[in-house]
Amino acid sequence: MKNIFLLILLITSLTSCHFIQPKFQGGEKFEMGGISGREVKLTVEGDVLNENGFGIKLKPSIFDMYVEDIYIGKVHLDKKLKLKRKKTTHLVAPITVNLEQGVMFKAMRLIRKDKLKIQLKGEAKVGVFIFTKKMLIDEAKVINGIKM
Repeated sequence: MKNIFLLILLITSLTSCHFIQPKFQGGEKFEMGGISGREVKLTVEGDVLNENGFGIKLKPSIFDMYVEDIYIGKVHLDKKLKLKRKKTTHLVAPITVNLEQGVMFKAMRLIRKDKLKIQLKGEAKVGVFIFTKKMLIDEAKVINGIKM
């Protein structure tokens, strides 16, 4: 009977856990790593605030990328990232973008724009200790187009 009570208590406490979604704080920087075929390697830097009382690991995930509402392709986060608890962490994220067929012709009209809206949609795999959860991501950010 005691084991059943402990099991119910453990399941209840684990299912009640939730994440506060980390927030971008600025400091964005983009570096082009290289292009081969329809694959583009990038390194993205930025400051992210984790308001949770525990550290979060962002595991390799896949997102859909849109620039000015034009579908660009799939974005792969190449390595696991760690966010410290209740702090702003400067992250350096290597990503790979698999471009959609014919996207370069669509993107030609974006070259001269001063501001570009970049949007990521998909499920991010996050983990705390041994527990993982998928979070829906729909983040949009306006950046200076000349930096790209």
